[in-house]
Amino acid sequence: MVLVSRVRAATGSTTAQTSDVNVVSFLQSGVQFAISGIPKELQWHFASSGTNITSSAGQRPASDTILSVTRNGLECVEIPAMLAYAQEAAYSPTSLNAMTALFPGYYKRSGLVYIKPDPSGSAIGVITSIAIPTIDNTTDDTAATWYYKALDAAIINYACGLDCNGVGSYWRKQGETLVAARSLTNVEDALSKAQIYMDDNSPVDFESFMAASVEDDQQAQLMIQGAAQEINRAGRELEKIQVNSGDVTKYYEAAQLSNTRADKFFEIAMLELGLYVKNNSRMINLEAQVSAKGGGISLR
Repeated sequence: MVLVSRVRAATGSTTAQTSDVNVVSFLQSGVQFAISGIPKELQWHFASSGTNITSSAGQRPASDTILSVTRNGLECVEIPAMLAYAQEAAYSPTSLNAMTALFPGYYKRSGLVYIKPDPSGSAIGVITSIAIPTIDNTTDDTAATWYYKALDAAIINYACGLDCNGVGSYWRKQGETLVAARSLTNVEDALSKAQIYMDDNSPVDFESFMAASVEDDQQAQLMIQGAAQEINRAGRELEKIQVNSGDVTKYYEAAQLSNTRADKFFEIAMLELGLYVKNNSRMINLEAQVSAKGGGISLR
């Protein structure tokens, strides 16, 4: 998986932090980001024409981004939703807002695109929209799924940004797990037992034993040693919590660093996308001129 490897080489992530499936998803988001971020004139590289329409039936485009709708080879204009009623058979014969064979149009409804006047066998309708290339686990570097490498810098950097965010989430979860594992139960237990050894109100009266220490000095020493051991145990438990706190700080710092790196990758992706558009500005200007003149040549 060449593209996944390129992302990991840039971010240093491991499969424990972000799975390969995650990285493929990041790459797919990068493709969406890059294609949706370039001008319409350049999106034609990813155009997908649907099947020919020869009836009043609507057609679902390959994506929400429609590049062109034609009827009998004539470009259709988008009909505002408020004027869609005028295209119906009951109104179109007399309505001034009805589209005509010379000036066809289209409108969207429930995810479908309808061309008006209705297409027919001699006046075929065609809807052209963007078809986003699909990245998957096994063919992320084949011609079938990756055929426009001029955008790869923007796509890879965007995917790297998402991957760094994923790594940041991993470290944050590690810290949250340690915080959840903190417990003062053992500390409280040790201090409670030490108090029992030393407290006058405890079942064992320390002062009474001290008064009798001449007769039973060994037992008094054992009580003192027991209290000291419990206090030491409490200290060791507190040290564990202190180490835990240090690790939590490290994990949160690692998460913050990963998120900062993500912002840098996103910034580079935007710069790369801008550079791509700039390098293709001549094509954009030419197509704009052709459209303004009403045709003549086609750059599509």
